[in-house]
Amino acid sequence: MARIPIMCEAGLKDPTAANKTTFGSGMFQMTEAVANDHYSYVRRDGYNWGPDGTTSDTAGVPKNVVASIITNNSTAANQVLSGDLNAAAVSGPDQDRMNAANLDTVKQPAPAGEMFFNHSPGNPTSDPAVRKALVQALNLDDLAEIFTAGRGTRSTTMVSIEPRACIYDSVAGNLPDFDTSAAAATLESAGWKAGADGKRSKDGTPLRIRMVYETFGDATDAAADVAVNAWNDLGATVELTSGDSNKILDVALSGKDNTAWDVAWEPINVALPSMLVPFLSGPVPAAGMNFASISNPAYDAAVEKASGLTGEDACAAWADAESEIIKANSAVPFADKITTLYFNNAGLAFGRNFIGSALRLYQ
Repeated sequence: MARIPIMCEAGLKDPTAANKTTFGSGMFQMTEAVANDHYSYVRRDGYNWGPDGTTSDTAGVPKNVVASIITNNSTAANQVLSGDLNAAAVSGPDQDRMNAANLDTVKQPAPAGEMFFNHSPGNPTSDPAVRKALVQALNLDDLAEIFTAGRGTRSTTMVSIEPRACIYDSVAGNLPDFDTSAAAATLESAGWKAGADGKRSKDGTPLRIRMVYETFGDATDAAADVAVNAWNDLGATVELTSGDSNKILDVALSGKDNTAWDVAWEPINVALPSMLVPFLSGPVPAAGMNFASISNPAYDAAVEKASGLTGEDACAAWADAESEIIKANSAVPFADKITTLYFNNAGLAFGRNFIGSALRLYQ
């Protein structure tokens, strides 16, 4: 629940006032907000309710904090190395020189490679055999390696943002093994026959797969090419469309045409498994957010059970719910990006995020 913000009374009375300042009882009070440039904060005197007994007088808690908006990864890395910044999140190839500097680090996993299959009637991926075969045709270990440029890991859940309310593995044992021969057999047995040119069709309908994905750079593009080649070899005809998040979300979530795609690579970043429910069940766009048009009674039943539980029992039930989606090859999380927070004469007293009361300056 700590991941869910709560608006305080002052913000409720005048929501627009929070555009330029902060309300509430945190360690820091905002003093300046310059959009797309920086945000300045000053320590709140008398703060005494932080984790591990943290107060405004705790040694190392900074008096002033400036959060700079730096969109270029290499620039942020340069400024940490030069001492112009005390901390920054850095991913990709710039991590190599950051690691060579022997700085203090905190690693943050986050969903990056997630594959969704469209269940809309008439789309080929509404066929469970097609979904299974497309997954069987991919070496997900290699795909994750390529997708993250060797700086990530295979996903074990659809909810990997730290701090995690529930820690479980919903992937292991729930996906078919990589086996191209088995993938071909899966399609054959479902009536998707290969013609003389190797391309498959069923009852005169070609196996045409339209894939859309959000590109995060060369590594993402290379991973998409690997998937396309594997599916072409399987006998599908694959059409590839890439773009930024706005373009992919317009295709998947606008509701203009929910049948316009078959496979989507678009990560859903949520902090709690319950936050996945509207994406994996319920109404489709534009009425809802179930962009893959998933209908899975086993998932719905598991969600209902999980929603009535708390603590470890709830986590186990949410893991069961997520597993139902993955077993059906409706959504396949395959790659977590590892973003590293690098610190120069600074650090975190606890946790994995830039939380005010955790910030520390060192001499």
